[in-house]
Amino acid sequence: ADVELTDIMAKLGKVERERNGKGKRRFVKGYREVLRGLRADKVKLVILGNNPEESDGALEDKLKEMLEAAAEKGRAVWTGWSRRQVGKRIGKSIKVGAVGVEDFLGAEREWKLFKKKW
Repeated sequence: ADVELTDIMAKLGKVERERNGKGKRRFVKGYREVLRGLRADKVKLVILGNNPEESDGALEDKLKEMLEAAAEKGRAVWTGWSRRQVGKRIGKSIKVGAVGVEDFLGAEREWKLFKKKW
């Protein structure tokens, strides 16, 4: 599943960079945005970094809420990468704790393969 997800993120990142701010977003970044997308029933796949940063408990509450929303909507959640790897997979040089994929346009075949293995 790791290989298919890496392919999905590479293709989505390429499409995101090519469109240069025009058209529909492929994914959202950050805990708040992913949770908002889950509530709006837009996010189809949640990718979480497996090493969340230290916080005063607010982040843990947000993660719990996000996982509950994903389970309620029947969305897949992937936690196999570190935050640095998640950021790298979407073409950023920063650590990213959460990514929500909204649209798989350009990576439909890889998404189908991933779902079969999931």
